[in-house]
Amino acid sequence: MFRHNVIRGKKCEHEFEMLLKREGIFNRKATEREDRFDHIDYWLKFEIPEASPVSMSVDVKSLKKVRGQFQDELFYIEMINDNGNKGWVHAPKMDLVAFECNDGFRMYRREKLVNFIHEKGMKSFQVIERRLPMKDTKSCCVLLPRAQIEHLLFYTILKSIDASQS
Repeated sequence: MFRHNVIRGKKCEHEFEMLLKREGIFNRKATEREDRFDHIDYWLKFEIPEASPVSMSVDVKSLKKVRGQFQDELFYIEMINDNGNKGWVHAPKMDLVAFECNDGFRMYRREKLVNFIHEKGMKSFQVIERRLPMKDTKSCCVLLPRAQIEHLLFYTILKSIDASQS
């Protein structure tokens, strides 16, 4: 199961990189250390009108299954990881989170997602907790409905240029 998730994640990241290059915002792939410790997959460069280009880090999240089906209406947000430490959403060096959706990738500012979850309260969302048998820790993920955070959307990349016309 874990191996399949890793393979799926790598394919998702590769597709994301190709789309970044198409959009002209690819800067560089993160180093292995940035990926492993800072939850950064890529560095992007956004051209801001009448300002210097802005460099931002992004962590890419592939489609996830809910009730056995891949879907893009709920995003898994790791609040506490399997080791009982702060989850990836609390990684301070990560600027953006890019969620894979059926039609493309939706990017949100990490800090705005954290603030939204804390302002609403954890009880406002479906929470998935998991205790690992070999450890005395419990992980915690929030299933965040995409519809509730569309107002926080930072940037969208469509998988197909024709997707906006369908």
